[in-house]
Amino acid sequence: MKSSCIILSVAGLLGLQLAQPAAAQHTLKDSVIISFNEQTKMVIYGTDRKEIEKLSQYDFNRLIKDVLSKLDSVTPSNGVSKDWVDGQHYLKEEAKKPKAEEQRQEDKRPSGKGQVAPDDDAGFDEGETIIRVTKTFRTSDGYQEVTTDTVVVSPQIRRIRRSPRQGIDFKIGLNTYGDRSPEGYRPEEFDLRPGASRYISLGGVKSIPLVRGRRSGFFMDLGLDISWYNLMFQGNEVIRKEDQRVAFPTLPDGNGVLALKKSKLVAPHVNLSVMPTLTFAGSVFSHVSAGMYAGYRLGGYHTSKPVGGAKSKVSGDYYMRDIRYGAAFELGLRAFPDLFVNYDFNSLFEAGRGPQVRMLSFGLRI
Repeated sequence: MKSSCIILSVAGLLGLQLAQPAAAQHTLKDSVIISFNEQTKMVIYGTDRKEIEKLSQYDFNRLIKDVLSKLDSVTPSNGVSKDWVDGQHYLKEEAKKPKAEEQRQEDKRPSGKGQVAPDDDAGFDEGETIIRVTKTFRTSDGYQEVTTDTVVVSPQIRRIRRSPRQGIDFKIGLNTYGDRSPEGYRPEEFDLRPGASRYISLGGVKSIPLVRGRRSGFFMDLGLDISWYNLMFQGNEVIRKEDQRVAFPTLPDGNGVLALKKSKLVAPHVNLSVMPTLTFAGSVFSHVSAGMYAGYRLGGYHTSKPVGGAKSKVSGDYYMRDIRYGAAFELGLRAFPDLFVNYDFNSLFEAGRGPQVRMLSFGLRI
């Protein structure tokens, strides 16, 4: 390059195709050459004018400051050092929110595509803008350019980083019988009151990423929680633990059967869950999750309260199984609480000790 090369401004160079002197070995197509003096130049390569025009969206003042900071802290190898810069970090504020249609088009192909000349592009990927810092030395044959440093500005690829289920896990819903066999009991003795048998769960979820993409991801979610079965009986029956099995008697009063305002059996459990989760970006559904859970019962109790009377509480296991296990399903909705369904594979009471009922819980995850 001749020493008479003019110092060109960035604004004037965007999109301009510069031809080197006839003595140059090859022509740089769609390139920007900024000559600061005879010793230092900056060369920007792009595949075409459109790609180079995209550089106007970046804050080069910040970029150069960071480049200088990196060069001060790196010892080049064989005269050349490489560093990778996230191009999105240098976007100007007005360029950070593209129109929706433009963003969809950009998602279909790498943005900011840039390539070096065919002789110099080895080791770099498409979708990168490459900035080379060169020095010009005077020799007996004229001037010789030497690349001293190379900085690659890569477009940011947004990936789904974690499952939406990770974090605090709170569920509230209702209980019902998914399956029941009376086993000698009258069904009305243990029927549940609609809308009053609540399910509550509080815990946390740890997400392990398996596959992370731009539009979807696959995670393994591990959960730990404490849940409560609240079974509100519909009639005036209470539950009692007898020698061989449970019974559902009514309580007498002076005029016949004691009317109850509530009769409730409570069974708390500590649970572990394993839930493979598929997540989506830009969809009405944020995720779909299905897996298994197992829980251990932490005691139990029954409370009853007569109409106009005082509440009483009797603790006991009531022949409820110590272990529960089943399948879980969850559907995530954007701008709305997630939906969940749990179904126990084993019955609530031990075989031959009470009605064989399998619990079904459903509701909202908040």
